[in-house]
Amino acid sequence: MSLSLLFVGALLGMDSLVAGTALGMVRPARVQQSRLALAFALCDGLGYALGSAGFLPASAASRWFEPLGILLIAGYAALVLALALWGQRSVEGAGTALPCAFVVPLALSLDNFVAGVAHAGAGSSAVATALAFSAASGGLAWAGLLAGAAFAHRLPVRDHWLRAGALAVLVGVTLCH
Repeated sequence: MSLSLLFVGALLGMDSLVAGTALGMVRPARVQQSRLALAFALCDGLGYALGSAGFLPASAASRWFEPLGILLIAGYAALVLALALWGQRSVEGAGTALPCAFVVPLALSLDNFVAGVAHAGAGSSAVATALAFSAASGGLAWAGLLAGAAFAHRLPVRDHWLRAGALAVLVGVTLCH
């Protein structure tokens, strides 16, 4: 596998890092953090593998990628803000159950699908590339979940405005991605 593909995998995993940080600020239980990181890894790896399978030509896909991407990012932003409110309502703020949080990895796997479509037939092993992209995404999501939880732990529990502001900044960074 070339160094450029590893670099692309790291770049494609940055959305997992940002989303993981945002979700980690809600301070989910450790088991749920592991499951979320695994969900990011699986969704991004499968997204790339399905895109590189060549079922959809890039010219046909380009017509609906942009509107779908905008819709998914808007939905992601709304979900992260809803999860922030959910987490703020938790009494202790630790071990919060996050309903619907597993939609985020699925929604953010579109960029890996597009990369797979663009890379279809390029000659390198799609399975090995998908596994590498999957590992990068899962690792970055795990790091983000831990960083977000650590950041939220350091904030006073009643400081809702600071957490909401930090989440808004993370959503803004994701929208610019």
